[in-house]
Amino acid sequence: MVWTQSKVGALGLDSGSLMDRKAAEAHLDELWQRHVAEGRKVQLNTDLEFGFHPDILDPKKRNAFISRMAQEIDRSQGRLANRIVYGTDWHMIERLRDHQRYFEAFAQAFSKPPLAQYSERFFYKNAVEYLNLPQFAARRSEGDPVRKHVEKVIRTAAKKR
Repeated sequence: MVWTQSKVGALGLDSGSLMDRKAAEAHLDELWQRHVAEGRKVQLNTDLEFGFHPDILDPKKRNAFISRMAQEIDRSQGRLANRIVYGTDWHMIERLRDHQRYFEAFAQAFSKPPLAQYSERFFYKNAVEYLNLPQFAARRSEGDPVRKHVEKVIRTAAKKR
């Protein structure tokens, strides 16, 4: 991958912080995950998506992820829990053998303390808010199947609150 100056700036690699503005590019979450694993500081003005994160499949590394994520959420006084979402924009994940294992591993990680209390935000609520799904649905016609599906996701997220 070629790192442009804007990507380097977005990651804060030139200023000593991890990220100092919203990172919307797909490759940034992999780098963030590496930074968390290395114990670097995480700023709160960034949304963090997880989906394709190979370390989550290894039980020992999953436990390290759980511990580190809990630490970062605590350090942020809970605000980081509002910035994490399950999912990936990498469209090729389904080409991986047993790609469902990623979801299963994240589901396991968020099924018990210390991350269980953030599970609903991680899997539903934060994505609905970040993607502004109510506004997206409102722009679709009444009979649109996409609108119906999005409204179902919104209702599911509302029940989880």
